[in-house]
Amino acid sequence: MMGAGSLWCMSFFEHINLVSVFLVGLFLLPVVYGLFRPLTGARIFHSFSTAVSVVIMTVSAVAAVCITNFLYSNNGDNFLSNLFKDIEVIRYSILSQDVLVYALFLIALLIILSGLLQLLFIPLHRLVFIPLSNKMGSAVASANKAVRRLISGFWQLPKSVWLVLIFTLFFNFYSVLSKNTALNDYIEESSAYRLVERNAIRPIVTSDAVRQIPAFIDSTVDKAVQSLSPEGRRLLIKVYINGVTVDEAVRSSPDIDNIAIDLVGAENDHYKMAEILYVWVAGNIGYDHEKADQIETDAFATYSGAVPAFSEKTGVCFDKACLYVAMCRAVGVRVRLLTGHALSGSEWLDHSWNEIFDERDGRWVNVDTTFGGPSSDYFDNEGFSNDHSDTEIQGEW
Repeated sequence: MMGAGSLWCMSFFEHINLVSVFLVGLFLLPVVYGLFRPLTGARIFHSFSTAVSVVIMTVSAVAAVCITNFLYSNNGDNFLSNLFKDIEVIRYSILSQDVLVYALFLIALLIILSGLLQLLFIPLHRLVFIPLSNKMGSAVASANKAVRRLISGFWQLPKSVWLVLIFTLFFNFYSVLSKNTALNDYIEESSAYRLVERNAIRPIVTSDAVRQIPAFIDSTVDKAVQSLSPEGRRLLIKVYINGVTVDEAVRSSPDIDNIAIDLVGAENDHYKMAEILYVWVAGNIGYDHEKADQIETDAFATYSGAVPAFSEKTGVCFDKACLYVAMCRAVGVRVRLLTGHALSGSEWLDHSWNEIFDERDGRWVNVDTTFGGPSSDYFDNEGFSNDHSDTEIQGEW
């Protein structure tokens, strides 16, 4: 049986929202701290210096981004980038939209601008902030004890507001990005959260400037990926397709390896071995339309790759292409996994297929186990490019 204390605790937490308690406590903590710590000229000066540093860093960051964006705008066709026209390596980096050099420019500008602004503020510190801090500190010291405590507490209000805004913004991002609906609902039930979110956070996140940030990030990421070498992409970017990485998707099993070996038998011509495996995958693995619809909604909600395609005898194009990779690897046939677009009826859709290497002719041969079947041959099809485009190699084995 539960004791009276346990029942009281359960009742208490049922009526108290911990998010509200946290935000209220976060607001009060600096104020209470200020009540018990006298405000001095040194603390006032430190507050001024901190505020100035935040302003300097913010202004420097915005200016650095704007200048660097302009430097890279119009493919480097502007007066700013023309300043570097005689420095060939920098000029080429701008023309090629090298994002790594973009980042270096951005960091260098941020350091230079913040340093210059810090220098410009030195006279202001000496001539304004130090004398003003000393006068304010003396005025506070001359007041009675109760007034000094109240002033010290009020002095902490900007810090309190800042902390509440930061954590409310964090809760807001969590609610938008997380799949934890129970915790999301709990956050939304907090009256303190709703008050700050409605009056402070929502006007910020719905502003035109903030709405442009995702598009800016997408554009920057696209440029970064395009400017990387193939080796750089493999080292720095973990690519997910249908909720799994390529390495996970093409992972085989003893059953897959054994059936691939049994199918090719004594055949040692890699072209014929690849064709045998193509016929088996195309004829024995059906297409899962329900899974395709699920992937459109949430790619991570399904299990994709060679193993599920083999065990369930069904899958989408990516699953069938991964199974084909696993079977080719089991018998030593060089194989690629490709993604791009394929013409299905009257529209081009995302698609996955393969290539195998024909050692006799020294060429890569197109293979599509999804489009292939009794009435259509998509192994080394001459018209393959008519309904496949935008080819990108995701892996080669």
